[in-house]
Amino acid sequence: MYSTITARNTAAQDDESFKGEDAREGLTAIISVKLQEAQFEGQTKTKLGNSEMRALVDAMVSEKLMTFFEENPQVARTIIEKAQTAARAREAAKKAREMTRRKSALDSASLPGKLADCIEKDPTYTEIYIVEGDSAGGSAKEGRDRRHQAILPLWGKMLNVEKARLDRVYGNDKLTPMITAFGAGFGDDFDLAKLRYGKIILMADADVDGSHIRTLLLTFFFRFMRPLIEHGHVFIARRRCSRTKRARMSATPIPRSSSATASLKWADNVRVQRYKGLGEMDPQQLWETTMDPEHRTLLQVTMEDAAAADETFALLMGEKVEPRREFIERNAKYVMNLDVIREENYAVFENDYGYGAHPRFQSIWHRRIWSRFPGYGNDKFTASAAEKIKVAADCPDAQVYFLTGGTQTNMVVIDTLLRPYEGVVASSCGHVNTHEAGAIESTGHKVLTVPHKNGKLDADDLREYVQTFYADASHDHMVFPGMVYISHPSEYGTLYTRNELERISAVCKEFAMPLFLDGARLGYGLTADTDVTLQDIAKLTDVFYIGGTKCGALCGEAVVFTHGNMPRQFVTMVKRRGAMIAKGRLNALQFDALFTDGLYEKICAPAVKLAIKLRDGLKAKGYRFALESPTNQQFIIVENSRLPELQSKVVYSFIEKYDAEHTVIRLATSWATTEEQVDELLSIL
Repeated sequence: MYSTITARNTAAQDDESFKGEDAREGLTAIISVKLQEAQFEGQTKTKLGNSEMRALVDAMVSEKLMTFFEENPQVARTIIEKAQTAARAREAAKKAREMTRRKSALDSASLPGKLADCIEKDPTYTEIYIVEGDSAGGSAKEGRDRRHQAILPLWGKMLNVEKARLDRVYGNDKLTPMITAFGAGFGDDFDLAKLRYGKIILMADADVDGSHIRTLLLTFFFRFMRPLIEHGHVFIARRRCSRTKRARMSATPIPRSSSATASLKWADNVRVQRYKGLGEMDPQQLWETTMDPEHRTLLQVTMEDAAAADETFALLMGEKVEPRREFIERNAKYVMNLDVIREENYAVFENDYGYGAHPRFQSIWHRRIWSRFPGYGNDKFTASAAEKIKVAADCPDAQVYFLTGGTQTNMVVIDTLLRPYEGVVASSCGHVNTHEAGAIESTGHKVLTVPHKNGKLDADDLREYVQTFYADASHDHMVFPGMVYISHPSEYGTLYTRNELERISAVCKEFAMPLFLDGARLGYGLTADTDVTLQDIAKLTDVFYIGGTKCGALCGEAVVFTHGNMPRQFVTMVKRRGAMIAKGRLNALQFDALFTDGLYEKICAPAVKLAIKLRDGLKAKGYRFALESPTNQQFIIVENSRLPELQSKVVYSFIEKYDAEHTVIRLATSWATTEEQVDELLSIL
């Protein structure tokens, strides 16, 4: 009883104008009464006219409600605090209405100081631009047509009225200038007949912040000036994103089979200029691209279904986070042309080549990339890098050639080593079979697959495949197994042991098939828990490549023919496949650095260490793995129901469906991954 009385007395002291309507705001109650000869006030029958019932209901509700408040003092206090808030809002609204009534909308003295008004007074012909920022406002004021265009710059952070109390809305210094400028009031007192401008045009930057500002303004209009939208007075300025001078353009159709749809031919002396922010434009440019009624584009804001609009604003701009997140997750797939990625909001473990290059390369390029050197790999850096690789591999007879990317390397090497009637043997999950987009077979060579075991090619399965081929009397009519492809690590992050490589190498020698090892992630394989060294690979293969793109370099792969066995026509084939670059030192400079002071292993080792930490942490949390990977790639089994949640927090790679209820996803660390990022990922998962 004491708590209730105290709360009641506090309310009386804080707000003497406390009224019943304040307590009833937002309250919904159902009272069921039964009586004979019911009478109603008015034809709408919204109010019961039997006076005797009021006394009975009042007495019953008062008694029961008092009892409830005595037993639940915290609820009583909450109700009173809510009523106080409603009272403050009511008083603020009253003051705002009084202020609006006192001021004449057409009296220039009452208009906001930042408003640059127009000369015309007839709202049929006038328009006001609501502009993001003083800088853009200055350009708009100078570039406008003063006769009928008014400019009102906004500044500071806009208030989200969907989350704010009414008293904050009524007294907000960002909204008041608009209310005063429009001259029609707002809320229950809004009068469309007093509107000073026929068009209200929102003009903001063409970025995420600009979109947010437009949304905040539309929320305010919908909640407090809805007739503006209902009667088509609100517009969004849409700017041309580029501007050309002295331009003549012709379009030549191209067949549908082509990747392009049109060829654009521009005349000489054409200047193309791009704009994002309003502040980037001078007054003339802003007029030409956005404000000139003869050439501009305005998007009219309309509302077909008020109930649906109300629900949407409450969902996207309201207090409740979960419904908004569900909406975003449900509709994110429909987003197009998104050019802003805020990685700070995500744990990024999608791949190991997303980051740029190790800082060591920055100083190297700064010193050497701009100087003049011979082209096509005939420079001193290429020779130096090749020599360092031969020393590291303990392979003095090796021949080294630098290419730019993994797919390019696989295609050129395989195409060069095979005769026209031969194919390459690989495991069913091998990269050349699954993720090369048909690059190998586009050269005319077929990929011949053998079932994998933990992502790897098994020597016994390989021998059986080749023996079966030659045992077929009609094998001359078939694609010959001409070479063998393996990757280390495999597509599933697993590693060959030295014994497994020796056995595969023996089968290749038995059937005179060159053994080619894809080392796109070789650095992570060499620094993992393994008995295979770079020297072992050089000894047991006929050709392999050392991956740079995924192992700290910006790009580049080093192809190593191990026994002086580079085909004489290899350079010609590189040229034929469009893989030769004139400035060959671009790739060589990186490998020269990678194989100086053991940098290649130093870059890759931490990624493997962090991947193992991630694996062990996930195991402790009860996660299952598709297979055991000792390298920087980890493959976990996740319930399908959890995928939407993970997609909102983690950037990962989809691998394959595990079963009807589960999916295998890949989490990859890289040379740039930090321990803090792994800890964050473990906390998310």
